[in-house]
Amino acid sequence: MELEIVAGDANLMVKYKIEVDLKTCVSTGACFASDRLHFQSGKNQQSNVIGGQTDESKTSNVFDDNQIVDAQAAAKNCPVSAITVTPNNPKLHKKIV
Repeated sequence: MELEIVAGDANLMVKYKIEVDLKTCVSTGACFASDRLHFQSGKNQQSNVIGGQTDESKTSNVFDDNQIVDAQAAAKNCPVSAITVTPNNPKLHKKIV
């Protein structure tokens, strides 16, 4: 079962991790075109998670804010499903899509 936070939960502060699988990313730019708070264009026009750590296979960062809905939308818009958004809270073990 997947947990999805919707726009009505916009005031909910939640700690979550965004990760982009760079081996899957095909550089469409859909993520950073729709969510400039979390994503930017990086090497080879692939997505980079802003303020995060990047290596050859992934880029990721943990956020603690009320902007998870934007991250979810970017993940849903990724044509190759290279983005995951996961709560970083011991009480929430379900992946946010």
